[in-house]
Amino acid sequence: MKRDWEISELQEHWTLQPGELVLLSNKNDENRLGFALLLKFFQYEGRFPESKNEIPRKCAAFVAEQIDIPVATFFKYFGYDENNRNIMYQRAQIRKFTGFRECTVADADKMTKWLRNNILPQGSTEEQVKAAAYKRFMELLIEPPERTRMERLVRSAVNTHDKLVFQRIMDNIPNAAIPWLDALLENKEERPADDETLNMSDLREEPGKANVKNLIREMDKLECLRQIRMPKNILTGLSPRMLSIYKQRVATEPLRELRRHPDRIKYPLLAIYCRLRTEEVTDTLVQMLFQITHGVDKHAENRAIKEYVADIKRVRGKPELLFRIAKAAVDNPDGTVRDVIFPVVGEQTLKDLVEEFKASGPYFAQQVLTRSAASHKHHYKRVFPKVLRVLDFQSKGPALKPLRKALKILTAKDQLDSKDLEKLPIDGVIDKDDRELVFNVDETGKKSVDENKYRVLLLRSLHKRTKTKEAWVPGANKFRNPDEDLPADFEENRSQYYADLELPIKPNELVSRLQAEMVGALTELNETIKANDQVKITPTGKIKLTPLKPQITPANLEKLGDELESRWPQTTILDVFKEAELRIGFTDEFYSVGTREVLDRDTIRKRLVIALHAIGTNAGLKRARADQKYADLKYITRRYVTRDAVRNAIRRVVNDIFKVRQTHIWGEGTTSCAADSKKFGSWDQNLMTEWHTRYGGRGVMIYWHVERKSTCIYSQLKQCSSSEVGAMIEGVLHHCTSMQVDKAYTDSHGQSEVAFAFSFLLGFELLPRLKGIRKEKLNSPGPGMAGNYPNLQPIMDKAINWQLIKEQYDEMVKCAVAIKTRTADAEAILRRFTKDNLSHPTYKAFLELGRALKTIFLCRYLTSEALRREIHEGLNVIENWNSVNSFIHFGQQSKIISNNLEDQELSMLCMHLLQVSLIYINTLMLQEVLSESSWSDRMTPEDWRGLNPLGYAHVTYGHFTCDMDKRIQLTAA
Repeated sequence: MKRDWEISELQEHWTLQPGELVLLSNKNDENRLGFALLLKFFQYEGRFPESKNEIPRKCAAFVAEQIDIPVATFFKYFGYDENNRNIMYQRAQIRKFTGFRECTVADADKMTKWLRNNILPQGSTEEQVKAAAYKRFMELLIEPPERTRMERLVRSAVNTHDKLVFQRIMDNIPNAAIPWLDALLENKEERPADDETLNMSDLREEPGKANVKNLIREMDKLECLRQIRMPKNILTGLSPRMLSIYKQRVATEPLRELRRHPDRIKYPLLAIYCRLRTEEVTDTLVQMLFQITHGVDKHAENRAIKEYVADIKRVRGKPELLFRIAKAAVDNPDGTVRDVIFPVVGEQTLKDLVEEFKASGPYFAQQVLTRSAASHKHHYKRVFPKVLRVLDFQSKGPALKPLRKALKILTAKDQLDSKDLEKLPIDGVIDKDDRELVFNVDETGKKSVDENKYRVLLLRSLHKRTKTKEAWVPGANKFRNPDEDLPADFEENRSQYYADLELPIKPNELVSRLQAEMVGALTELNETIKANDQVKITPTGKIKLTPLKPQITPANLEKLGDELESRWPQTTILDVFKEAELRIGFTDEFYSVGTREVLDRDTIRKRLVIALHAIGTNAGLKRARADQKYADLKYITRRYVTRDAVRNAIRRVVNDIFKVRQTHIWGEGTTSCAADSKKFGSWDQNLMTEWHTRYGGRGVMIYWHVERKSTCIYSQLKQCSSSEVGAMIEGVLHHCTSMQVDKAYTDSHGQSEVAFAFSFLLGFELLPRLKGIRKEKLNSPGPGMAGNYPNLQPIMDKAINWQLIKEQYDEMVKCAVAIKTRTADAEAILRRFTKDNLSHPTYKAFLELGRALKTIFLCRYLTSEALRREIHEGLNVIENWNSVNSFIHFGQQSKIISNNLEDQELSMLCMHLLQVSLIYINTLMLQEVLSESSWSDRMTPEDWRGLNPLGYAHVTYGHFTCDMDKRIQLTAA
């Protein structure tokens, strides 16, 4: 049970009702208080406490005050022994009063079956299963069994569920696949020297950087996995989360342990691993193919630029030169160029014009393509046709029929003859701007397709089509058939899905509502814009916005920071992290990926604290191992530290921050968060690391969602080129904390018309800070209505096409449902709707809906200074969060030092866990100081506004020792 309770919560859950007071009438003081506390605890938890210390002192004091008995009476004199006849009698009274009964063997069997059928298929951890069991017992009015029996019940349900899942998979594994699975577990030392067959260790290897060598290696892995010929539907109906847990188990267990498992466990585990690994390797191959293609083009472009940069001379005054040339030619139509034109403009000027055109026009594109084609011919041609055959790209629709034909021709042979080249389609494969570049012209003027140039342009087109999900790869996950991204039962459950999103089923209702909002917002802005001295619209259609005035600097926050430093000087990050664990117990979210735990829980707990601290600070297990052996920490990390476990621990700490906050200090709970990213340097021999065009340098992006009081509720590791809009939506919907997000603040990169549309359909408000506000336009709510807003004429744009929104309403909602239900991630859905797929009718509808919503927002943004300040303050919070990252993640100059994708993500998540733990402890420290009137009385409104739990002046890196018995002195229980 949580330890910190607000007054409102105590009144709701711990107030004794008249009927309950009657039960206390015939008891002495000691038993009256004890009985009352047992009763209220049981009503809240659905079970009795294991010891009287499990009842929070604040709750005990609240109940004691109601019956006028000192709370010390309970903790000092009340004997709480389950075998005590008095306690047994009181429990029976409470069960009778609440309508509960004791759990029987039959009840336990039914619970095991219920957990097996309803909870475990979702991929829940043992702790989550136990929590679900307690909740179910409470719903059934059954007192749950005591703790050890409950643990046996949960383990029995888990084991039975595993057996059933494994048996189902085992029944579907072909006999021919068994020898292949056994071969994966063989040690290479036991094989003949010339045997190059891959084993499990090879399959576990990370792909590395995108190059031909690694591309061939990934094709070998895929060939090895496909040889097993596992049925495609072998995992149908099983939870992806549950399957990922099984896969993680195979990925971390040594080969010798995998070999020891009985066949009924070993083969299903290997089947799960191989099926999921096949999808991963297929996705990796697609990424590598297109990264190499892009790299070749970029390298060719850089070479071409280098050759031209010395020759480029920008020629100014081209219109005047054209006039002079034209006049000279008209005046002397029969003269030569040297006699007529050169004297007017100069021979060197014309040469400069030619060089400038070469460097910027089609000629430059031709040179880049020629160099790319040469690279393909001499280096990549030996492998790319094979990759295309292995991946077997698919597409639908008549518009992509030429692309399918071209792929079929190019993959049929490694070298095409003249007849094959004549069959290659141009329209529908090569972009219009590049069609002339693909041909070679002989001396007679006859055109013929250049095979190598065609391959380059085909790969460019294929990359574009794959990004927009028009083309896909069978057997992939990220690049799968787009039909699998959408909910298959949408038509059957259409009404329910609309109700879940709180949207009207009829599109006319939605359109009428939005039209009315647009008219109201535009009317208000039109009427107030003249009197608004902070916003001006120029005759040329530019918006000028006066910067916000600086707020008054808080007077006492620096002194408050000094007070923290004087009370808790030189507190180490490890001490802070350890204290958060001792108070919250977030290490309960970590469990072994194996079937059993040999170590005692206290040892696991301590090693987890040290390992998570070492990963989160980037100091490394060797440097920050405290009093533990490196091998022990490595074992704990491999068997216990998974991405899901760390995310669950973060969720637990964040929820506890919300619980312990005192509203008179921090205000009421907020429903808004800011979303933004920060670039971190990282090793580059992997597919995640990319060059960042804005910030420069190679690295990855970490996308944060931070609420108004500086607590980060979600984090994501992203590529530098990935969609910030997708990351923003993903975090708002799937952060898994107790916070309800209704508003999302972003900068200009986190917004677009499509983002406005999706945020509206998904039920939250997008509030961006627009960097290019001066260029923004307002759309008209209907044809001919722009004239209704004379003060806004310079920035009015075309009318919204409401008919298109009505026609595509169902399709738009279907995409929103896919994101909400996690049928597909936000980025996978958003990839369909980019400028490369502008002709898609649903994309056009999203743009129209987004323009309407953005117009409403812009009107509010320009009208309200309070809204602009709210957005600005929200984004400042995330800047503060980013500034602390380098303090927490201090090792290796904050660079992520791994090429393993999972290690990179764990580094990010552990840093997130450390930082929210710092906020948790700082919150308690600040509340303890501000509970004193000498401090609270001197706080000004500006101080309360600027109060922030992200300070770290009192925190140091210190020494790496972890004494689990030594605590930070805080008065909070």
